[in-house]
Parts: sequence; C-alpha cells; structure tokens
Amino acid sequence: MAISNGDGTFTKTFNTTLNNPYQLTYVSQQSVTNGSYLRRNGVSSSPHTETFQLPQNSWINLGSSGSGGFGGCNLLSNFDLGEFIIYDRKLSDKEIIDVENYLNKKWEIR
Repeated sequence: MAISNGDGTFTKTFNTTLNNPYQLTYVSQQSVTNGSYLRRNGVSSSPHTETFQLPQNSWINLGSSGSGGFGGCNLLSNFDLGEFIIYDRKLSDKEIIDVENYLNKKWEIR
C-alpha cells in the first residue's frame, strides 16, 4: 500500500492470505502532527503528518499509484473491495471502532 503525505510517498506492506478478508481504515487529517494513520484489523500503524500544498485530499486513487505506462499508473493492485466509506469529518476513536466492529460482523472478518 502506498500513502502520500504531501512531502512524498511511503509504502506499508501487509502479509495477506488469499480469500482471508481484512479491514483497512485510513484516517486523513491535513496539518495535524501525526494525525493521519492507517489501521489494519483494528491495529494502528504509520502515523504521519499530511502537508499537502494543493487540494489533493479531494481525490483518492484506489488500486494504483505512480506515473508509469498503465494509464498514468505503474503500481497496480489486484484485490476485491467489499466496501468503501468516506466521512467528511474525523470520527472519534469510539466512532471508528464502532464502524470497524460493524464491518467486521457484516463481512465476517476475524
């Protein structure tokens, strides 16, 4: 997974098993020190500060990254996406956990 923070891009690698669903939660907060982070199955990692100078947070690139020859993208992913949810505000920690718990039950994620 590649994540842009405004100053560059970093990657986060997860070991996954075929047909074993998992949940990714990404919290994005512009200019909040270590306010953006990734959660995989409820475990937080990769805290960082987003410093975008342009309105880049108005779009999301899912499944590809880079600037290569694949329609402008050179890092293509192969995955099935069950559900994608966007909120227009930062959720509280309790709200994030509530949403994750609901999705875990719905998608039978253990």
